[in-house]
Amino acid sequence: TLGGRLEIVFRDGFAPVNGQVFDLIRGSGISGDFATVAVRGLAPGFTYTLTKPGGTTLRLTATSTGVPTSQPELTIAPLPTGAVEVSWPEYVTGWSLQQSAALRAGTWQPMAAPGNRVVVPHPVGSGFFRLVRP
Repeated sequence: TLGGRLEIVFRDGFAPVNGQVFDLIRGSGISGDFATVAVRGLAPGFTYTLTKPGGTTLRLTATSTGVPTSQPELTIAPLPTGAVEVSWPEYVTGWSLQQSAALRAGTWQPMAAPGNRVVVPHPVGSGFFRLVRP
């Protein structure tokens, strides 16, 4: 039996697209409704439906395309060769990788990164990496 508050958090820059479906709960029988539903990690205006198909699944269906409000997290791992691997979740798309030797405006340079992973030789003269929306 559903009740109380449901909080759905989209993180690491992930945003659903119109028509995307998420089965949130599966069980032998689902009844009731949440008193409140909160969606975090997306800009205001994201719309969705919550349904209980067959009474056995709580399903969220995006009825608009969301806009992420959080930047994806980067993973930076040293390799035995002295290089570092910079990566981010595969579902994160539409972001560009940049590097900088300082954290000042105007010092960030774009990096070519096919897919969601790049190996950077060390030392590269750059100590900082970030993902930005073009």
